[in-house]
Amino acid sequence: LNEQQETLLRDAIKHFDTSTSLVGSHNKDALTLNNKANALGLLGEWEQAVDVYEEAFQITLDTRMKDFEVIPMMNKALGLFELNRDQAAEEQLQRTIRRNPDYPDAYAALATVLWGRGMKFEAADSFDKLCNLDYGLCDAYSDIRVVLGRWPKRAIRTYRDFLEAYRDERKQVALK
Repeated sequence: LNEQQETLLRDAIKHFDTSTSLVGSHNKDALTLNNKANALGLLGEWEQAVDVYEEAFQITLDTRMKDFEVIPMMNKALGLFELNRDQAAEEQLQRTIRRNPDYPDAYAALATVLWGRGMKFEAADSFDKLCNLDYGLCDAYSDIRVVLGRWPKRAIRTYRDFLEAYRDERKQVALK
């Protein structure tokens, strides 16, 4: 990030804090907190981002935001992975998938984390589950561009490595 981008992100965080303070502690908005955590992550402040994602998730439980709850869960997992807390990231993604077994991003992220942990077969299995969802997103998630600009650096690097190996493995199976 350059200085101007960092300043803009810090200003955004101040605005998120102002917004949150205006509604009071009992009326916090999960989306606002998730966006604040995203800004913190862009600044590399992952410890704080992970805490804010957890707070956003807890609010979704209190407000019954069922359709949104997996977003901060997933983001927290990516933050944990960025902090090299791979086992915690895996556990968080498993919880995310249990809450919404039709969430393709969670399967891709789980494949990423498992790959990063050296669990190659489990990573491929997670990606296969994504491909078996009824959304027809296998081709989209077979391209790194689907996560660019949305995932942190370590997750993108690891996912890129996974996709290359996964494609190579599939080519080998097809040739046999």
